[in-house]
Amino acid sequence: MSESLKKTGASPALSDPFARKGFPAWGDWLVLMLILLFSALAGAAVARWCGCAMPETAEGRTLYPETWGRTVFVMYCAQMGLALLLTLLYRRLRRGPHVVARFSVRGWNPLLLLWGVVAMLACGVVLEPLMQLVDFDFLPMPDPGRGGWALMTSVVAAPLFEELLCRGVVLESLRVRSGVLTAWIGSSLFFGVMHLHPAQSLNAFVLGLLFGFLCLQTRSLWPSLLLHAFNNALALLMIWAEFPGANFDGRPMAELTLRELIGNGRLYAAVYAAALLVVAVSGVEMVRRMRRLRAQERKNAAEAAINPAPDTLNSGK
Repeated sequence: MSESLKKTGASPALSDPFARKGFPAWGDWLVLMLILLFSALAGAAVARWCGCAMPETAEGRTLYPETWGRTVFVMYCAQMGLALLLTLLYRRLRRGPHVVARFSVRGWNPLLLLWGVVAMLACGVVLEPLMQLVDFDFLPMPDPGRGGWALMTSVVAAPLFEELLCRGVVLESLRVRSGVLTAWIGSSLFFGVMHLHPAQSLNAFVLGLLFGFLCLQTRSLWPSLLLHAFNNALALLMIWAEFPGANFDGRPMAELTLRELIGNGRLYAAVYAAALLVVAVSGVEMVRRMRRLRAQERKNAAEAAINPAPDTLNSGK
């Protein structure tokens, strides 16, 4: 495990890749959510303690200060840094596996990353009309701020912390406990739930499946990190950019639907059909490869049980 962020060490949980006991059990998920909630409150407290300007409410409107981007950066880093630290400490108390994340560059290639970009964009097209079925006006999206601080939060801090937590700690722990399929789906569900906002959660779950697939296929966090950063950069650009044209009234691109941007019903239908085809083919291929990976994992576990490693034999003396 020379390419792990931390050494894996010798752990009873690691001796059986399909052990049904240990971290994370059902009760641990509640603890993880409480850790995220406590960390969010602590992050806001740290930002106030640092003297960061907070939004104010006037005449039913929320007014954000000019330095809101820096406030978000401080608040987010404090929140997710504490959440990651507390999760690692809790996992250690629960005698979970020691591995945090893998950063190998041997198992992935640019074509795989390019496919990830295409699949991610196609998922966005397919999910857009589904999310419009529910009115989320009562729950406004959080403002990421503007400028370099907002860019640092969305493109650097968020992918790093969230990938370390979801595709690192959670996915690796689930893989050791229950195998790759449970790790793939479970870490994606956790990734969706931790975003809290309903509109973000569905999209985050689907993206989590894509990020987790890349991580498990390549045994590295680099592809999911890069794809996560690209997705956040694109989302931030759409929030900042104002689409030209009288028909759009200078609204940010994030408030416009793809149908509005294209302006032609038939062309939109063709684009949506192509995106749906990409998502369907990609989904089938991901499931097929994950099943193959699970079969290989079970084969390796069976061989390890028949022919244990020398250090395992020595540790039993």
